Amino acid sequence: MPRDGTTVYTIPAGTEGVPDTSIESVKYNGFAHDIEQDLNFPRPILSGGTGATSAEEAATKLGFEKSTQEVTNFDSHLYFPGSFYAKTTAYGAPVSGHAFAGYVYSSDVPAYPPANLNLIVHAYDQNDTTVPGRTYVREKKSGTWGAWALAYAPANSPILGGDPQAPTQANTDNDTSVATTAFVKNTSVQRVGDQMTGSLVTNGSLGTIAAASASQALEVRGGGTTGHASYLSFHRPGAFAADFGLDTDNQFKVGGWSMGANSYRVVHEGLSAPTVSGNPSTALGIATKGYVDTVAPGAASYWEMWNNTGGSKWINPNNMWAAAGFQQMNGNCQPNFDAGYNFYCNGVGVVYNPIGSPKSGQAGVFFLMGGPAHANWGDAYKWPNGTKPTTTGGYDMVSYVVWAASFILCTFTKGHN
Repeated sequence: MPRDGTTVYTIPAGTEGVPDTSIESVKYNGFAHDIEQDLNFPRPILSGGTGATSAEEAATKLGFEKSTQEVTNFDSHLYFPGSFYAKTTAYGAPVSGHAFAGYVYSSDVPAYPPANLNLIVHAYDQNDTTVPGRTYVREKKSGTWGAWALAYAPANSPILGGDPQAPTQANTDNDTSVATTAFVKNTSVQRVGDQMTGSLVTNGSLGTIAAASASQALEVRGGGTTGHASYLSFHRPGAFAADFGLDTDNQFKVGGWSMGANSYRVVHEGLSAPTVSGNPSTALGIATKGYVDTVAPGAASYWEMWNNTGGSKWINPNNMWAAAGFQQMNGNCQPNFDAGYNFYCNGVGVVYNPIGSPKSGQAGVFFLMGGPAHANWGDAYKWPNGTKPTTTGGYDMVSYVVWAASFILCTFTKGHN
């Protein structure tokens, strides 16, 4: 061998020639074959060679990376640290049918062939719809490949994965900064379960309520099926709460919550046949038809209206007119002051003291027609100078004013024709 253990070349012993001395063929041939062997073996780096029999081995021994290695199978390729490319037909690419170019990093101890136990592969998509294309990364740890993932999003219309984070700006920030989830939560109302801490003012409504093309500023929708009402809840914590809205029968109602499992229609002028239940408990309560028909008091008589004893009874015009007309005395010519205040009697005999409840100040007339002449009067009737008049049997009239039930002031005119 021409080289020693330190890869230093020395000529074989006895090779050097001596002047004026014949060259021995054996020594010459040995030296020539030694040179031949050294020239055909990998030359050590110490002597200006690479110590390798291939470009890959030479790059490894010299500490170089391999350039533009072609990858046909991303799963089984023997990777050298350095750049690579892959055609659209390469197996196991991040996106099937796309061409890629990229770089391979290794944390293995340099060796030939490489161990390929711990690698990181960055692959740039050359057929992406954006320019520059997306970058994918795949890592091999202890001989096991992981899945492809986006290394980073493109600057133009990025699609981020995982849980990307950014600084949270102040609530008063109003520029093109990225809004983090914390910023959004601090400055806006969440769609589910959130609570306003201030006033909410919507855009102005357009048109009128009656207009079919009205544009509402706030809309409350039901659940989307016929079984769900559209309503709002009103709540005074610790005191009372109820719902108000449009029920499933398309009627405006109030109920629920503190009002129990009940709903009550809102009475308005456009409601067909509105009904209420129960009877009024106060003077201003609503009286239902059933109450009026069965419970409410009847009509007051004339006398009840006259002396203010009718209470809550209602006024019947017929009673009013009947009382204003003449009431016939009973067979004893006895006026009934509960029936009216103007009376007449046919066939006068004795005019007896009135019955009923005369009211002080009540005034009226008696017409006395027919019968024999007489001067018989009840002692409640008081006459001028105490002289009781005598009827004529014709058409006589008595005008009276009640001072008290037993003291009725009277005047008499006779002979009306």
